[in-house]
Amino acid sequence: QALEQVFGVLRTATGHDFSMYKPKTILRRISKRMSVNQIDTLFNYARYLRSDAEEARSLFKELLIGVTNFFRDPEAFEFLKAEVLPPYLSDKPEGYEFRAWVPGCATGEEAYSVAMILQECLADIDQRIALQIFASDIDDLSSPW
Repeated sequence: QALEQVFGVLRTATGHDFSMYKPKTILRRISKRMSVNQIDTLFNYARYLRSDAEEARSLFKELLIGVTNFFRDPEAFEFLKAEVLPPYLSDKPEGYEFRAWVPGCATGEEAYSVAMILQECLADIDQRIALQIFASDIDDLSSPW
């Protein structure tokens, strides 16, 4: 119940819903903020969070995961290149425009990785179509977009 209260305060303060984050990750990040503030229970932290808008911003920043790099999940990118994209793109007509959206890419490496995979795939299947890649992140401070 206290965790639901934390999610509610975050949603109100930031406009973002963290309730579907991995439980271990969210609890680890909340525990860190509890330790910083010398709070011993999640219930007490939820109460503190409701009374301190700055703490809601601090927790929000703590929950944003800035781990990023090129081809962060190599197996997923290889599957995308070998199994997903070729059958999807091979029969597209000239002038077709393919759009990809890459959410949660704090510094852009994931978007560039998708762009490289798309270019390689199009070269492999000898297809020429237009590409547009959109990238976004909820962390305004780290996103170059």
